[in-house]
Amino acid sequence: MNYSTLTAELQSDPTGVGYAGMTDAEAAAAINAPSRTRLAATIDSAALYEAIVPAEFGALSADEKQLVRDLFTLGTVHVRDGSNGRAVLLATFGAQSGTIAALIEAATERISRAAELGLPPVDAAHVQSARATPS
Repeated sequence: MNYSTLTAELQSDPTGVGYAGMTDAEAAAAINAPSRTRLAATIDSAALYEAIVPAEFGALSADEKQLVRDLFTLGTVHVRDGSNGRAVLLATFGAQSGTIAALIEAATERISRAAELGLPPVDAAHVQSARATPS
């Protein structure tokens, strides 16, 4: 457990959870609750297929359609910033397209605040130790 990160979270409460008024068990439950979202690193080709708006795909050039079909062969497509898969999809469909909106929804995953901070699941004993750590 990274106690400096956990201590900072509990003391500063940057997301306004209200840790100070909680028991150790309640604070652990709150930090472990899937209350946050983030873009997954990858989506599978089935999710990609389901997100594509047929009319938008139909309007693509033959070369653009082939680029998209090439993505299906990967099994999973990287969609975080800086990935080639993301760049191809954005360039092909455009950031304001229905396909990109559907892809963002498909690639959004719920995570806990602990996971967001890079912590393993937190239990009441971890919270107790972190609260006992001087700031």
